[in-house]
Amino acid sequence: MTTLVFDIEKFAVHDGPGIRSVVFLKGCPLRCLWCHNPESQSFGQETPILGNLDFIASRGAEIVLRCPLIPGVNDSAAALAHIAHLAKATSCVRRVEIEPYHPLGEGKSRRLGRADSFTAPFSTDADKARWRGFLEAMHVQCLEEPDVHRVPQVPGNSAEE
Repeated sequence: MTTLVFDIEKFAVHDGPGIRSVVFLKGCPLRCLWCHNPESQSFGQETPILGNLDFIASRGAEIVLRCPLIPGVNDSAAALAHIAHLAKATSCVRRVEIEPYHPLGEGKSRRLGRADSFTAPFSTDADKARWRGFLEAMHVQCLEEPDVHRVPQVPGNSAEE
């Protein structure tokens, strides 16, 4: 199997607990309008994502499914049931992490010359609780990805104070 690496992030702390290096691979064929790494997309013949998942699972790697959920787009009961089925059918999946939508890919898409534009509402706490509850009811270990892209409020630095 041959793959293209388009980025390596050292000292990554935003993608779960602990410090790690994250390797970003080029070749995603999905073309999600909300993608925050559109530079990872490739328009050539690529290995399907489920094939990659099977390949990694066959090597015994521990897998965390990180699923961006966008209110009104892919957060239906049917979509969540597909995520749960995939997690349960792949023996190496340790948990599912749900990621609320954020618009960080919009600027990248414009710089890459993509004509399509996408905006969506931010996920509410109720949305995230519903997603987590649905997956846990299907016996899938689920963690809510902390919203690392939200600017923290610093006491004394608020327009309301």
